[in-house]
Amino acid sequence: ASSPIVVGETLIVPVENDDDSFTTGLDVKTGISRWKIKRPRVANWTSPAILKASDSAETLVLLQSSEGVDAIYPETGDTAWSYEQGAGRIPSTTVGDNTLYIPSNGLTALAPGSSSEPPKVLWQEQKLSPATASPLVYEKKVFTVNRAGVLTSANPEDGEVVWRLRLKGPFSATPIAAGNHLYLVNEKGLLQVVQVGADEGKETGEIDLKETILATPAIADNALFLRSDKHLWKISSK
Repeated sequence: ASSPIVVGETLIVPVENDDDSFTTGLDVKTGISRWKIKRPRVANWTSPAILKASDSAETLVLLQSSEGVDAIYPETGDTAWSYEQGAGRIPSTTVGDNTLYIPSNGLTALAPGSSSEPPKVLWQEQKLSPATASPLVYEKKVFTVNRAGVLTSANPEDGEVVWRLRLKGPFSATPIAAGNHLYLVNEKGLLQVVQVGADEGKETGEIDLKETILATPAIADNALFLRSDKHLWKISSK
């Protein structure tokens, strides 16, 4: 379930599980492994994230596991720093506005320093604990969805809850955002559209595709693409 990412000329592929658990960096042109590092031996569904703390800082790749988050150099796989307070094995770390939002102790916000210095913990908030869907940063707010299907909007500076909205869950797919709206599709294929306001969120529409959807949708060319267990769906105003 983990997605690979490309950083420069390196393809980062996590293969983390209960047995031979590792992450590898492959040359994008040849497929030859440049490096391979051992990872915690436990099933893990999280995907890597990319961090560039400043224009002068080196690009890092964030690998999340039950033990926490390791920031590695994509060219070598060497570790730059580690956050060791544990983290979720399903929702992934999100980077937004030069802040890391880690599914750890509810939700933990970290401010990165230089490439080799560990980040500073800004806040931790249990009320923002995500279930399966990863956190989303949009319009100067951080959003999470809990096990009860409640969408929560919070201030990214201090983690204070701004508003909450109960939706029809459960959700595996992470919300996506465009045009001041969030798009959330639950596991039964019900797409729910939420208008993002400063003081509240308002559901403005639904489309029931009536098929199982676990994958996060994608947006491209003014269209929404969703993958169900039976079809690839395209939703557009055209």
